[in-house]
Amino acid sequence: MLKKSSRSKLLASLLFIFIFFISLVVTSAQGIPQQLQNDVGITINYPKYEYIKQFTDFTLHLHVENQTKVLTTASHSCIVHLYGTDGSHTTELQMGMDSNGLEYEIPISGYNFTNLGIHAYIIVCNNSNQVGSASGSFEVTPNGIQNTFGFYIAILILSLGIIIFGFAINDGWVTILGSFGLYFISLYILFNGFVGVRDATTQGIGLVVLGVAMYVSIKAIYDMLTD
Repeated sequence: MLKKSSRSKLLASLLFIFIFFISLVVTSAQGIPQQLQNDVGITINYPKYEYIKQFTDFTLHLHVENQTKVLTTASHSCIVHLYGTDGSHTTELQMGMDSNGLEYEIPISGYNFTNLGIHAYIIVCNNSNQVGSASGSFEVTPNGIQNTFGFYIAILILSLGIIIFGFAINDGWVTILGSFGLYFISLYILFNGFVGVRDATTQGIGLVVLGVAMYVSIKAIYDMLTD
């Protein structure tokens, strides 16, 4: 099994990864600004999704009305403006009426959701006498759900616990079992990113965790064979 000096180095490496994860989430956490609605003139109601899956097509639905009636495309025009993570105006889309005649809709290509991170939008509906607008933001994530930092931490703590338990009882197989959690985290980061980001940095994080997992498991096997 692992010698005392080897165990200390491994534990120090695992502790560093844990602290590194914590610091990343603290420095990279971003709140999504609340959607804003113009309450004067035309009112625009729509589902306010906060997360959209990367590269996935999305259909936006609007209910447009004033103080007296539901408005249709016969007398009104609605346009959606999308903005990228860098603030650039990425696209402008004219909305048409749904087949039910009660709401506007427009399919938005997943090409507009290529970059991970916070995107923004402005919706404007108007006629010759009235105008209404709504604005807000959403986050494009690899899986279309909220950042899963708690998931990473839970798996990491479980893996560390099993590895430390393996050290305590001097059982290489238990240590190897604990390393499987590190393998899982590393592959998840490589394929899905980390805290909503998938770029060269997160790929590097995934590779580092994968390297530590390989070292723990290979070292445990080596020590069992040489004891």
